[in-house]
Amino acid sequence: MKILNLRNSFLAILVLLNNVSFAAIDTPQSILNMNIKENGVYRVTYDDVVAQGINLSGISKSKLSIINNGIPVPIKIFSNNQTTFEPGDFIEFVGKNGNSLYQEGSIYSLIISQGLRINDNRTLPNDTQLPELYYMHREYYGDNKTYNFGSPTEDPWYDKRILAIGSEVNESIYFNIDNLVNIGEVELSVNIWGGTDYPQTPDHHVIYTLNGTVIDDFRFDGLVNVSNQYLMETSSLFDGVHELKITVPNDTNTTADVIYINSWQVNYPRAFVLKNSKLHYDTLVKSIGAGDLIFSNGFEESTKTYYLSNANNETYRVYVVMENGTVESYQSETSANCLELNSQDCLLKFTLENNSNGEVFVTSESEIMTPEYLIPVMLTDIKQDRNIDYLIISHPDFIGESLNQFVADKQLNVEVLLVDVEQIYAQFGDWNVSADSIKQYIRYARNEFLVKDVLLVGGDTYDYKNYLNSGSISFIPTLYAQTDEYIRYAPVDAKFTDVDDDNIPDFNIGRFPVRTESELDNLIDKINLYNSKTYNNTAIFAADKLDTSTGYSFKDDAELLISMLPELWQNNIGSDQRAYVDDDGVDLAKSKIANNINQGIALTSFIGHSGPRDWSFSRLFSTGDANALFNSESPTLVTQWGCWNTYFVSPTEDTLAHAFMLNQNGGAASVLGASTLTKAEHEQGLAQLVLKHLTHDSMTLGDAVTNAKRMYAATHPDALDVILGWNILGDPDLRL
Repeated sequence: MKILNLRNSFLAILVLLNNVSFAAIDTPQSILNMNIKENGVYRVTYDDVVAQGINLSGISKSKLSIINNGIPVPIKIFSNNQTTFEPGDFIEFVGKNGNSLYQEGSIYSLIISQGLRINDNRTLPNDTQLPELYYMHREYYGDNKTYNFGSPTEDPWYDKRILAIGSEVNESIYFNIDNLVNIGEVELSVNIWGGTDYPQTPDHHVIYTLNGTVIDDFRFDGLVNVSNQYLMETSSLFDGVHELKITVPNDTNTTADVIYINSWQVNYPRAFVLKNSKLHYDTLVKSIGAGDLIFSNGFEESTKTYYLSNANNETYRVYVVMENGTVESYQSETSANCLELNSQDCLLKFTLENNSNGEVFVTSESEIMTPEYLIPVMLTDIKQDRNIDYLIISHPDFIGESLNQFVADKQLNVEVLLVDVEQIYAQFGDWNVSADSIKQYIRYARNEFLVKDVLLVGGDTYDYKNYLNSGSISFIPTLYAQTDEYIRYAPVDAKFTDVDDDNIPDFNIGRFPVRTESELDNLIDKINLYNSKTYNNTAIFAADKLDTSTGYSFKDDAELLISMLPELWQNNIGSDQRAYVDDDGVDLAKSKIANNINQGIALTSFIGHSGPRDWSFSRLFSTGDANALFNSESPTLVTQWGCWNTYFVSPTEDTLAHAFMLNQNGGAASVLGASTLTKAEHEQGLAQLVLKHLTHDSMTLGDAVTNAKRMYAATHPDALDVILGWNILGDPDLRL
């Protein structure tokens, strides 16, 4: 193993002398990153660091520091050496998990810098003071089992779904109480949301029954989040498992009543009993239903004493994270009758000052946790002092020969900057993975570099934390936005280029939704072939059948778009280039689409109903059809005017857009379409503007789409389904 000796490295010399950084890099270089997925006390040993290939021998202890989200974290260094960090030494700190859609855990970074230290409080355990009786313990329930892009909550994941059709449906959830103290009240919170919205009002009816007793019977309306709290006397509950039955009577005179169970939690007074030699609680005991009582023994004394049962004869750590972020370490002792095994008779004793208000973390030596170690990237300058026309943000898996050649080819005409997304996470996200840090960097690039086009290289998945065990990988995470009253979590790359946050993109963006190097190679080959195509001014238009429920004619939309094309284009569109289900039926229309693409055609345009894998409910053209194309030397460009056809974050299936783009034997150089539910009228309005810009004005895909969206937003500002939800999967610099 190669050992990086920071004492002798150029980086260490710079930091140790003046704590300076390279050029425009204002983020401290991390020596070692640690992913914290659980709140608690963590230990980093010298040997752990060496095992990661880093030698800190000889580094001054005063120069070791840990930061989280750019904020110094108090640490305590245990060392037999007075000045330097050596074998046998270790660092302890209190770590907390973060709350992020994109990442499980929060990144803590070990850096070379003077930082904060945990303060040693010399207060000794006070055997003469009555100990505190209880603390308010909060237990949270609700697994992230299933995803719903219509969730009205701050989280698109939920635990259970109740579907009531024709009869009453019951679903039971459970919570556990242990070591309950008979003081005050217990608070039960339940969070659900409605999954249907019918004309009838209200369209939801729910009954809560706790341990056989009805505690609530209520109705509500629509796709809304409902969070209710219930207070109960502690005497009415018990140690053990409690059942909350959720009943949906299905008596709202609607076709169905759908209820999503998001989460539930219980907050109750609990005795100070260690769980697996650990305990985490607040010193400020917020009792429920106990009058003005704040501390269980009042304010009359300057200290509070705690006896924690179920201890053993190990050494324990007691750390208090204060409200101002500082951390204090308190001394503790165990009673004389403690043995190796945990026992209710073994008491861990400590006394805290009354002004030590915050979170208390108690843990035995054996339960101190080891963080998940991650090797950080070496920081490079991504804030270059020059104008950039074309910014490429790529996952490191795809930065190689093929992408470098793509950059070199672009560089012949425009100024290009290729940036590793991990550099963005480090410098704009404090090493944490998030789409927000990408947005911050793109905004910076627009303001400082005057960037015109952005290309994201790498696919995405909404299953960022692998809740579904899909194993899918997010190479470049997207942003999510509400695009109408029903869709709250639509994947919208367009928000990356919305600098002023007015829900209108300010410049161009595209994405290569690739997952392997071979997919990238193939897609770049298609783009190069398309740029040199000889089948210009050719198109096929496909239209879904008449929507009989609304009377909407997609064929009429197609004819309108054709009539707006330049005359040369129109002359090349005959009956064989009109694949209309109304006229041809599904089979003939499908063969027209495949034949034209295989023979070489510049534009393939579909108008109608669609889903992630299909055009039309009749399956006019599907992923299997796209995968069967063999136009490897003559790729097409696809515009899709329907719903969901570029939903590029699915963890379990390829969309039709993926099939067009990633087919090794043919398909498309770029695909445009929606990643959300859209209105046909909005699609038609945007389509007219996009096609005009692409054909009459010879704009690039990026310019055509951005200009069309900005023009359409001027008269239809609420049409976010197409303004935000219509995407370019491909090169924004490509021309039709």
